[in-house]
Amino acid sequence: MKVLLLLVMATGLDVIGDSGWYTWRVTTNDYESRWCCADWSRGRALPVTCNLDGKGRSYTSDATGLVSSDEIQIYAQLHRGRVAQVHTLSPHCAVETKTEIRDLGLVDTGDSIDWLQRQVTLRSAVAEDALLAISTHEEAAALESLRRYIEDRSLDLDLREQALFWLVQSDSELGWAYLDDLLGDN
Repeated sequence: MKVLLLLVMATGLDVIGDSGWYTWRVTTNDYESRWCCADWSRGRALPVTCNLDGKGRSYTSDATGLVSSDEIQIYAQLHRGRVAQVHTLSPHCAVETKTEIRDLGLVDTGDSIDWLQRQVTLRSAVAEDALLAISTHEEAAALESLRRYIEDRSLDLDLREQALFWLVQSDSELGWAYLDDLLGDN
């Protein structure tokens, strides 16, 4: 008797499930890829190590010495199967946490957006952070995702407003063109 063993490797974000921290990178635009934690002194932002376990962080993309990249780093913390935190930072931004961070490497933009979209629900504590993360992805994919939230009148108004906010913050040319069309400015 022959036995056929089929080995299926988990790819991308399929491995997220156990409690703990996970991180992955995706392609982004140059502006967004400089996000990092900062301390403000005399009107200047200085990059500091981000403590992922801490609260009350201040973020910036304008701190002195931040390096631009064409990728963004997403961090997600799961606790008992639920997403507890989502952070979006530059891959050059130093981070620390009390526990191990499982690095999933470079992930397909569509896979990342799909995973983040599943976190955007009315009762989710990370909905706004997930929308922020979506907005930092590659321009066309981010616009398509955010546009669906903005235009879906069955969704909670707060979620729709957050999607619009992060679209505007992304400073995307495609986003501005979409807003021009939305507002009737041809």
